[in-house]
Amino acid sequence: MGVSQTQLYDPDDFFSADLLPGSARNVSHVNDPTASDLVAKQRTELDPNKRLDIIHQLVKYLAGEVHVLTYPQLFATTAVQPFVKNYSARLGYQPALMVTWLDR
Repeated sequence: MGVSQTQLYDPDDFFSADLLPGSARNVSHVNDPTASDLVAKQRTELDPNKRLDIIHQLVKYLAGEVHVLTYPQLFATTAVQPFVKNYSARLGYQPALMVTWLDR
């Protein structure tokens, strides 16, 4: 089953939404006890380095399982004139032009 990507801000956003049983975005109906256990462990770990180690374990485990296939993501490059100020690519659907101005 293939799925599209959604803006995420924390690794737990992806793991919990796509891997935990009963989640609305768990479109592959994943019910993997090992993955669920590692998701729970990384959620409760307060030490950033230990949490990162658990996330690495989870990613390595999932690389061998392939529960979900994702579509390739497109990348775009934008060039602007030097007098265009405060322009940058925005995450999600944030209106970039509302905070951009011309300095002339």
